Amino acid sequence: MGGNQYHLPRLPRAAYLKLEQQVRQVLDDLIPGGYRIPLAHLDKTDFGDMDLLVDSAHMTPGLFSAFAQRVGAVEQRSVGHIQSFHVPGPGGAQEPGGMQVDLFATPAELLDVRCSFMDYGDLGNILGRLVRPYGLMWGDRGLELIYRRADDEHYRHHLPVPGGIDTVLDLIGLAPEPLRAGFGNEAEMHRWLITARDFRSWAFLDPDGRIHLRSKNRPGIARFNTFLEAEIQAGRLQAAPRMERQDVSVLLSRLEGGTAEQLGALWNEQVRLEERAARLAERFTGDRLLALRPDLGRMEFEMLVRALKNLPADAEPGGAEWMLARSPEDVHAWLLTLPAPVISAHMRATWEKKIRINAQKAEKKAAAKLREGRYGQP
Repeated sequence: MGGNQYHLPRLPRAAYLKLEQQVRQVLDDLIPGGYRIPLAHLDKTDFGDMDLLVDSAHMTPGLFSAFAQRVGAVEQRSVGHIQSFHVPGPGGAQEPGGMQVDLFATPAELLDVRCSFMDYGDLGNILGRLVRPYGLMWGDRGLELIYRRADDEHYRHHLPVPGGIDTVLDLIGLAPEPLRAGFGNEAEMHRWLITARDFRSWAFLDPDGRIHLRSKNRPGIARFNTFLEAEIQAGRLQAAPRMERQDVSVLLSRLEGGTAEQLGALWNEQVRLEERAARLAERFTGDRLLALRPDLGRMEFEMLVRALKNLPADAEPGGAEWMLARSPEDVHAWLLTLPAPVISAHMRATWEKKIRINAQKAEKKAAAKLREGRYGQP
């Protein structure tokens, strides 16, 4: 996941397991309990790298130095939130090759759930597609319910769902025992996945579907799609159409009492906040102020909008609660009385210079995209 930093050959399974044991011993001494290593199928023959999720609080220069020394790393690089090491194989530094070991900074509260998502290659991505009809997302932040506005499909607010992988399996009717026991090979995992309640093969085989398009870059998903096609051809699986998005009530009815109650409360609170935001938008938005106050210049308008949005909710006049306690007409009348912000010559010159610089950067970026053919042929 950290990219092929050192261009090393893949390491055979036996050598990888020896190296993994060495890495575990080192980290158990340095940060006991502060890391996770995602699981792989028991028949995986070779490995391109080793991914470790490490509690962000431990991702310090001191840990990197001690880890590099203990494992005998011959190279070390920092790539964003990833610390990458070239660790010699079991034969030592004199043996060609070795392994890229990547430490991923991970919030402590996400260590277990993120590891569950990364276990067994693309299993997490496949499970994510199975829960999608319920308005859920299963990813490296865990399980989330996606709140969408009825009039704006692009707006999304993520609500955390408790329970992690256990909630995922319970929702789609997959027995947890095979996952807990571990999969001997990928075929076992594939056969287990199609026992999910309401499994629909077209969710993966639709050539225009997002996950089918991802299979071009995700070999694990491509192999699952090949398995599905073979099962359908052999008559063991029905070529069922994709499942339509379900109402949140269907989701809540399938969850256990405590989880459903907690998630229902989060959903209702989000509905309340959305209704409040809609009422506030009837009284004040940037677009509404622009229509009411054509007398304002661009800089005066932006400064006034910023000042109004930065007011505390209980500020009088002008705070959100103050606006909500009055009719839209009364708030609009008040907005008409506000004086234009006073802007010094120096402030205006600085602002105009910034606008020019940003415009030049945008032009250069657009020109570069044209040269690359990203907006069509130049």
